[in-house]
Amino acid sequence: MTALSLHVQFRIVSTWSQGFQAEIVITNGGQVPMLRWVLCLTPSWQILEIWNARYDGQGAQGDPVCLHPEGSEPLHPGQSSTIGLIASGAPLIPCIKSCWDGGGPPLLQPLPGCRC
Repeated sequence: MTALSLHVQFRIVSTWSQGFQAEIVITNGGQVPMLRWVLCLTPSWQILEIWNARYDGQGAQGDPVCLHPEGSEPLHPGQSSTIGLIASGAPLIPCIKSCWDGGGPPLLQPLPGCRC
């Protein structure tokens, strides 16, 4: 196990003709707390609503989106944080571009099934 290790899971909750609801679960699999982590991804869909995080960017058309968790609590080893969202477009798995805790180098973590 490395000192820093972040695991990301993307799960579809429900779908409809023009969009979907999903969850992104971020788990600290490392040995040290993640203090101010940010998750950047490139979705093929556009975020309409989000909870447990704020975001920069629009998504869709290959534009990157960076998700910032709400609150200032660190993500301790073994803990998870769940971000919920409503999006328009097809429910395809997004490509994770980078993830970091604000201090060190980005932790790159492709999601299984993403089409980068």
